[in-house]
Amino acid sequence: MVKIYTKTGDRGQTSLFSGERVSKSSHLVNAYGTVDELNSVLGVVRSLHKRPDQLAEILYQLQNELFELGADMASGLAIAQRISDSHVHKLEEFIDDLSSGLPELTGFILPGGHPVAAHLHQARTVCRRAERLAADRARLVQ
Repeated sequence: MVKIYTKTGDRGQTSLFSGERVSKSSHLVNAYGTVDELNSVLGVVRSLHKRPDQLAEILYQLQNELFELGADMASGLAIAQRISDSHVHKLEEFIDDLSSGLPELTGFILPGGHPVAAHLHQARTVCRRAERLAADRARLVQ
C-alpha cells in the first residue's frame, strides 16, 4: 500500500525531488503549494461541471499542465521547464473562445451564482496568488 504521507516533514522541513531539505515556509514550497491548491480548485470545478464540452476539456488539460508545473517547481528548478509562453497564449485563446458569445463587460462581476462560476472565481484568485509567488521566487533566484 502506498501511503500519502512520509512523516519526514514533521519538523518544519520537506524534501524536494532532488532530496534537498528545505523549510516548509520557503518561497518555493509556498509557490508550488499554491499551484497544487489551484489544481485542487479546478478539480472541484470539474466535479461540478458534468458536461463533456470544451470547458471540461480545457479544465482537464489545465490540471495536467499544473501538475507538471508543480513537479518542476518541486524539483527545485529555477524556471519551470515544461510551461512556456505558448501555454499562456493557448489559455488566452480558450478564454477568448469561451467568452465570445457573452455581452461586453461594463463592470466587475461579484463571485457567486452557479457553483461552477463561483469556483472558477476562486481558481482565478488562487492563480493570481501563484503568479505573485512565482514572481517573488524569480526575483529571489536572480
